[in-house]
Amino acid sequence: NTYDFVVHNSMNENVNYYLKIYEETKYSINIKYRLRKNDKYIIGNKEEWVTASELQTEYNKMNKLESDKYSLDWKWFDDDKQDTFIGKNMDENYKLNIRFYFEIIEEK
Repeated sequence: NTYDFVVHNSMNENVNYYLKIYEETKYSINIKYRLRKNDKYIIGNKEEWVTASELQTEYNKMNKLESDKYSLDWKWFDDDKQDTFIGKNMDENYKLNIRFYFEIIEEK
């Protein structure tokens, strides 16, 4: 599946930003991801998927009033024994948090 989101700089100043994605679960769920920015893969690619812990971008410069479109793809890679265990024992929701870190670029 895919989750689309937009990062928009509504300020009148240029910024640097990066995003980091955190997985919240006590189970080892075999979900893999890839991330596209403005329709180009920046983490993973058409054939390569990564774990949630690998979902962190480099700093990106964004000019004032600009936007970047992201698409986060995910896929569950079956592991029958582990999946059955998790399905019988999971007592919480699986959470994936997307955190953004911004800093204003000081113009000289």
